[in-house]
Amino acid sequence: MYAPNSGMCYKIHNCWPIETVFKDATMALNYILIGRKNFTIAMANTTVQFAIYCLKDITQSLKEKPQLWDSLGPDFCTYMTLLLDTMVKFFKEFNITWREITETVSVLDIAFCCLECYPHWPHNVVVKGLELVDVAISKYMSPNMALLIDKVHDSVMGLLGPMLYAKLHDIHWEVRDSALEVICTITRISNKKFPSYRKVIQEAEFPSMIIRLAKTDNEAFVRASALKCLKEMIQVDDFWWDFQNSFNIFEEILNILVYEPEGIVRSEAATVVATIYEYQDVPESSLGNMYDVASHAATADLHWEVKAKTLMFWSKVIEKHLTHQGMIDGTFPEVTFSKENRKIVTLNDAEVKKRLIKVLEQLSATGCLAVFAAALQDDSDLEVAKTALDLIKDFVSMLKKYKVTEQDLVLSAPVSPLDRFSNSPFSSVPSVRSLDSQYGTMSPASDLFQMDLAQSVASTPIDEAILESILDSEDIGLLDAVSNSPNQVAETEVNLKTKQIMPSRHFLNFIYGDLDGRLKERSRWLEQIDSFDSLLDDILKDYQVEGVNAMDCY
Repeated sequence: MYAPNSGMCYKIHNCWPIETVFKDATMALNYILIGRKNFTIAMANTTVQFAIYCLKDITQSLKEKPQLWDSLGPDFCTYMTLLLDTMVKFFKEFNITWREITETVSVLDIAFCCLECYPHWPHNVVVKGLELVDVAISKYMSPNMALLIDKVHDSVMGLLGPMLYAKLHDIHWEVRDSALEVICTITRISNKKFPSYRKVIQEAEFPSMIIRLAKTDNEAFVRASALKCLKEMIQVDDFWWDFQNSFNIFEEILNILVYEPEGIVRSEAATVVATIYEYQDVPESSLGNMYDVASHAATADLHWEVKAKTLMFWSKVIEKHLTHQGMIDGTFPEVTFSKENRKIVTLNDAEVKKRLIKVLEQLSATGCLAVFAAALQDDSDLEVAKTALDLIKDFVSMLKKYKVTEQDLVLSAPVSPLDRFSNSPFSSVPSVRSLDSQYGTMSPASDLFQMDLAQSVASTPIDEAILESILDSEDIGLLDAVSNSPNQVAETEVNLKTKQIMPSRHFLNFIYGDLDGRLKERSRWLEQIDSFDSLLDDILKDYQVEGVNAMDCY
């Protein structure tokens, strides 16, 4: 019912002189964005319809007459950026879909044609155009998607792959990041509603491209977005087979979690590790290494969010062990089938207690209990302790419900099939019965190579003539040997914390204390420390002490 009004408003632009039309239109869009909080749904729908007509007209004009670009003026790109941004914000904030406005079914086609009609758009216009493409796909704004037709042929979806592949090679990181968000959305939709869209991902060879960007892109935000996209791909079996056939996906992700210098990227890598463990079968050759690296990340990483995300992996470990013992949807049913005894078993309280004891012993062997105990006592950041408490409290409640005590731990605990890693060459751990830190050096370079290099340097006399020739050399190759490629992440040496083994009885004694009360006490303590009055008192006290530099107070 609002189409005639929007069409009438749209025709007004023919009365404006070309010299000021884009400047005036930009001002109008700014006023619309500022006042949108007062818009009704009807007003928002009319605004979006008007924006669609404008974008369609501009796209068709540039496509038919590319020479118009030279006469549009410098204000045109500013207007285009704001127009695309307005559409994206209205679609998201007012939740507008094809059900409210029929014109939206053409948004995906128009946005794609806008990006393709002129290959030299400024990068900020390309970013907003990709955001509009992402919104159109996520809200099913295309005729095929609106009608739930699972086909990529004869639609713009079939053409997105090559365009996104080109955008992943753009020199501006914002464009690469936006392209990854679109690929992530397509992957998520292909997993749930439109399986044929997996062809868009596979034909463009995005899986291998995503791994390369996660490892070598020079911008941390792009590497983090690549890992977010990878997390969605791992959940699709077709893509998972592509990963396994191309490279060792486990080794690649674990290396990122250990060696990546940026915390936001390691945080996403921890999420990917948890997703792999949840949705795919981890071979025994990689399971032990995964436990070791996850133990290090959860206890020794310098970024609190990495610790918190890695704790999600360990919560999946607890969940999988409980599921193996018969738990379904967080509870133990009355009966279950025992694979060990090959018969139906009644799960009374005594039987459930035996199974929980098995789980405790298995979690102790993996290092899971030590990780959660260390996280609950983390003094560096309260958020880590809160996350650990949220993830472990259901398991603790279950232990208390079935009255699992230290005296019950004398029962036998056969090895779970989930403990296949015990034969892995990576799983050798010392006989450590405490949470004290032990560190071993882990470096991307070979230890043998480093030892040989050190011996050669120590045993070879330094020739001053050689040093002089190096200092006088103008060979640019000397710089190449010590500088990083602009698209290569620097590898750093990491002190890998050794996995700790905490006995089950020690864990029970620890968790049966008042964890909630202890955490609340620490929260109050931190609030008092962070208060302005406390900080001011500390500054004044230090200022009155003789021999203290006043600048130290700042």
